[in-house]
Amino acid sequence: MKRFVGLALVSSVVLVGSTAVALAAGDAVKGGKVFNKCKACHSLEAGKNKVGPSLRGIVGRQAGTVEGYKYSKINQAAGNAGLVWTEEAILDYLPDPNAFLKKHLTDNGKGDQAKGRTKMTFKLKKEQDRVDVIEFLKTQTN
Repeated sequence: MKRFVGLALVSSVVLVGSTAVALAAGDAVKGGKVFNKCKACHSLEAGKNKVGPSLRGIVGRQAGTVEGYKYSKINQAAGNAGLVWTEEAILDYLPDPNAFLKKHLTDNGKGDQAKGRTKMTFKLKKEQDRVDVIEFLKTQTN
């Protein structure tokens, strides 16, 4: 009987955990609207850079690697230190890009390279907006 109760409890936790993940999922349509704030500086067209690099295929890409875009030194250093634009990294980057890059470099033993500033001055503070825009960016693949 104890074994059955334990199994039922584990199943309940897994089910609740799945629901929490589903609730945290972004809305790509809403994210497309949020992306309108980004359009002034970023393109979704591969190879078309503006003030910022093209964001086509950003999710899963190593930081600082869009061909033809001149990155700030801190962004290049973060990419060289292994920063990959995962969903979690983008979520943490958008509210304060400079702080994120400096923390990434410090956490990876490259604190001496955590100087300067990224070109990205925009900050996306609302978590739901960030989650939604990430969901939208996931649809913009190569």
